[in-house]
Amino acid sequence: MNKKVSTVLTVSALAFSMTGSAFAAEASTEAAASDSQITAGAGFDEESGLAWTMVLDPSVGKVFVHQYYADQGSGTGLGVTTYSGVPTSTDEVEEGVVDVHFTDDEDGQEYVLSVANVDDFTTDLTLGENSVSITQVDPKVADIGIGLTFFVGVDAAGNDVAVGYNQAGDTFYYCGYMKEDPSTPVESQFSDVTMDQDDQAVIFHLTGNDGSGMDAKIEPADETGLSAYITLGDDEPFAASWVDLMAFPAYAEAMNTQMVEDQTE
Repeated sequence: MNKKVSTVLTVSALAFSMTGSAFAAEASTEAAASDSQITAGAGFDEESGLAWTMVLDPSVGKVFVHQYYADQGSGTGLGVTTYSGVPTSTDEVEEGVVDVHFTDDEDGQEYVLSVANVDDFTTDLTLGENSVSITQVDPKVADIGIGLTFFVGVDAAGNDVAVGYNQAGDTFYYCGYMKEDPSTPVESQFSDVTMDQDDQAVIFHLTGNDGSGMDAKIEPADETGLSAYITLGDDEPFAASWVDLMAFPAYAEAMNTQMVEDQTE
């Protein structure tokens, strides 16, 4: 079962689409209770070279799994395998491990997504022959705006960190969860932002509402840009995985609508 589809994204489009960590206490941070029931996560598996994004959206009753990989023969440098479908059954195979059965919308075959809880922020997924450890993603990332790029990981302090920025490099977001309060989403936006970049890294210079400053350094972990090392200020760098926002159905619909509008202008 090898349902691979080439993507129109290019390596260069992702290579510098990365950003940051737990600077929530440094700037305009506010706790925001989310009424969304969407469950989402993303992770990069070095062995297989796959960057996963998984979304379970009860509003449409479906599970979505997107897997990106290096595919130089595609003409774009990247390929993607996508799965989506309505879960038909769930089986608890052991404590903390659930198998989700779904029939894929595209090929009509049944697949089993094995979901194993590791801790507050981490879940192990298995689909077919591939497995990955994913980090929880605040669904807010798909609601902020079209065209943003997000990465997610767990920083050295144990916080769940999803960070994003726009392509102009003048807006920087944080959406995540603190280790001390894993059930409450925390959000920050930096609007006073400048960006420098070279062949190895992108550096965002951030200024918070209180006037404090911090740099966020993003270094691609490989040429695909599907994973990165992120350093905030003097903190230890941490590994992060790219989040495919197109795995969120509402975001995908909005993006497709925007593309049609752009083409008709």
